[in-house]
Amino acid sequence: LKKSNKENNMVKSSWEGKCFLNFFNNKSSSGKDNKTIFKSKFTAPYKLLKCSYDEEGRCILPILHTAGGLVGGDSLEFEANIGINSKVLLTTSSAQKVYGTVGRSKIFPKGTFSSQKTNIIIRDNAHLEFLPQETIVFANGLYSQEFKVNISNNSSFIFTDLIRLGRSSAGESIEKGIFRSKLE
Repeated sequence: LKKSNKENNMVKSSWEGKCFLNFFNNKSSSGKDNKTIFKSKFTAPYKLLKCSYDEEGRCILPILHTAGGLVGGDSLEFEANIGINSKVLLTTSSAQKVYGTVGRSKIFPKGTFSSQKTNIIIRDNAHLEFLPQETIVFANGLYSQEFKVNISNNSSFIFTDLIRLGRSSAGESIEKGIFRSKLE
């Protein structure tokens, strides 16, 4: 996605991906069909892989980030509405990578942040397991994430947020990078 900045006569390229998922239970009056199904709307770089179901009717949905990682200026928005009596397991197909931008550009030597905002609503008697792969913030990466969950009193939510600051197995640290996180 290209945006024009008229003041500086420069072109900035960045992803602005959005994903909206609406889950609901399709239990029939006979009780035979009792599984969680969903409707979705998304833009690149998001892609949904084929969902599957367990014996309880839980919808298991892997989410893919097709760009291979985030660079400065990229912005992702993710929303999930877990409807009444729904059971959902959301995961990702691979680690989220945040590449370094500090010192890479003569125009923005301090780098630019990439960001992700996640908003989840869990309705009555609904159950969500949100277990994405880790996020790896490479050396000099700038990343900001906001995570907001609104959950009903009689529902459940399991969540992991694994962050790796640099590729420690390669002896790399986050160096001049910054990781910001807000959970509400």
